[in-house]
This record gives sequence, C-alpha cells and structure tokens, in this order.
Amino acid sequence: MKRLTSSMPLILFGVFFSFLMFSCDIQSGNETVRNVSINMAGTYRNDSGIPSRQSGAKTTRLSITQSGNQLYGVDEHNRRWQGSITRAEGNTFATFNLKGSTTAGGEVTMTGDIRIDGTNARIVGLWVEPGFTSNFSAEATVAPAPSPTPTPQPGPTPSPTPIPANGSTGGPNLVITTP
Repeated sequence: MKRLTSSMPLILFGVFFSFLMFSCDIQSGNETVRNVSINMAGTYRNDSGIPSRQSGAKTTRLSITQSGNQLYGVDEHNRRWQGSITRAEGNTFATFNLKGSTTAGGEVTMTGDIRIDGTNARIVGLWVEPGFTSNFSAEATVAPAPSPTPTPQPGPTPSPTPIPANGSTGGPNLVITTP
C-alpha cells in the first residue's frame, strides 16, 4: 500500500499530461492569417477567358474574398479556389497564388501579381495545369485604400496668469496660449 501511495503523484501527473495532450487542438503554421496593406477582394473578369488556355469550360469570372493575407475564390462554374498574398508592397502591388481546379478536373495553380490604381485592380500571371501552362489576366473593381488617419495636433493649453496687485480685479486672469 505504501508503494502505491508514493507513486500516486506520478500516476496523477501521467493522467493529467495525457488528458492535456489529447484535448489540445494543435493547428499548423499554414493557418496563420497575416495582415497585409492591400485589399484585392473583388470579382475579376475577362470575357476572353481569364487564362488564355485551360482544360474544361472557359473561366471568365473569379470572385475573390480576402481575410488578411488569405484568399478564397469561387468561379462561375462554382469551383472553389484558395491561396494567399505572398508579398505586399504598400496598397498598390502584391504577389499572390491561388489553387483550384477546372471543370475537366485539372488541378490549377495560379501565380501572379496584382496592381491596384484607385479602385481598378488587374491580376496577371501564370496558370499552371498538369502538362501545360498559360498566361492569365483579369480586371476588377476593388474598395479604395483607406486614407491615412491624420496625427492629432495639440490644441491650446489654458494656464492661469496672475495680474499684478496694482491692476488686479480680485482674481487671476486666464490666458490661452498655443504651442
């Protein structure tokens, strides 16, 4: 009995540690969302086809939403796309990638650039399917970049200034000076 009592803390620690390990949900670092300065959410269109060549039905529209640097898309064939902004330079240029598939089942990786001028966005890059590559391009209207918040300027500071005894009216005067 004494032997069981002396090993009880070790048994309890093992049970607690096992519970802790199996109850934790550990996610990979690939699920990290990073904030970026560019907003590329919008519906990208190219009536001639976003890629110049692809398997399956022609893709002419891709609606992209964004959460930080993470990108999610749906094309007009209800195919899902997912990717990320890999590098952003200010709020007018970024590189990105998207992965999805065609209606023929071809796995696609889109790697490209986005340039934003006001509310006009243009994506260009490389469409890669098994066996061939193609250029892609499309345009969208996006939300304008937010204007910077102005730095608050200090306002006037009131400070009491005593009046000499010979000109006093019975109390201090308040003088406002600007820095």
